[in-house]
Amino acid sequence: MRKPSIQSQFQRGFSLLELMITVAILTSVTLAAALVVVPVARESRFRRQVEAANTAALRVLEKIQTTSFGNLVGTYPQGHVETIPGLNSGSLTIQYVDPAADPLEIQLDVSWNSPEAGTIARTFHTMRTE
Repeated sequence: MRKPSIQSQFQRGFSLLELMITVAILTSVTLAAALVVVPVARESRFRRQVEAANTAALRVLEKIQTTSFGNLVGTYPQGHVETIPGLNSGSLTIQYVDPAADPLEIQLDVSWNSPEAGTIARTFHTMRTE
């Protein structure tokens, strides 16, 4: 009778069952990581949108503050609209509570469409005196 060779007694490699278990574990880990990463990416994108809107509002508010009081309503008429670059349907609208009043109350309405949260609107107020 022949003795089994050493190589046949100790086979090298992985069995199909071991490979299937490894693939299942790796798939579970990958799905768990995706479930964590996707909401974080959405939140990050939304925060970038809010930052872009705030920056645009700040830029316009600074321009309003540096414009002379007498030229303010002429430079930025009631209902003046500016687009916000980088935001889907992003717009900034300037409104005056009473354009003839001193102090002049100015309202900036910022709005844009966010894929995560739908239509977003923010309002900023400032006052100017002569």
